Amino acid sequence: MARKTKQEAQETRQHILDVALRLFSQQGVSSTSLGEIAKAAGVTRGAIYWHFKDKSDLFSEIWELSESNIGELELEYQAKFPGDPLSVLREGNDSNLLIVFYVQIMPDDFVMQLHRF
Repeated sequence: MARKTKQEAQETRQHILDVALRLFSQQGVSSTSLGEIAKAAGVTRGAIYWHFKDKSDLFSEIWELSESNIGELELEYQAKFPGDPLSVLREGNDSNLLIVFYVQIMPDDFVMQLHRF
């Protein structure tokens, strides 16, 4: 089998992360095996181990990405609304709705798993 380019390897890694997030959210972290993630992602277990040391490493990467996304959202919000956060919330605007929407679309089970891990 031919080696993948760096871009293809990065796409595979991201696909594994996306699939793992979905499965962790649906089944819980402890109930999801790397074999299930590999099968759902259409890759081998070896491919997962190529990109991640173990399931804990995979979960940690998902956690870090989630934190950075929330951090970026917070920085963007602070740049747009430098005033008192409570007064900004009282005013109400589309950006506030976007933040509420983002929080609500996070699967509850995934949030619970983040606290349990």
